[in-house]
Amino acid sequence: MCARERIVGKKVVLGDEYDSALRAKLRDALRDLGATQTSEWHGMGGSQEIASVVLEIDGRRMRVESETYIGLWINGPDDLVDQIVSIANPDAVN
Repeated sequence: MCARERIVGKKVVLGDEYDSALRAKLRDALRDLGATQTSEWHGMGGSQEIASVVLEIDGRRMRVESETYIGLWINGPDDLVDQIVSIANPDAVN
């Protein structure tokens, strides 16, 4: 699967893409859930940078993406996204 391929499910912006504490919480949550990376994509356009990683947890795919001016967000099966949000940033709007 390509990192730019569409993933069905809920999308939640966790916070600012430059928030290193948030990134660490997300990384820890994904590690604790046994996530494995299946693909990665990175691009730049002017002042905007985007990085996208597709992960698999228990056979289910999800995406984590960081985009300048948009933030750090996750996309995937609703229950999985809710579980990760509750660990990484319970204040995120979902």
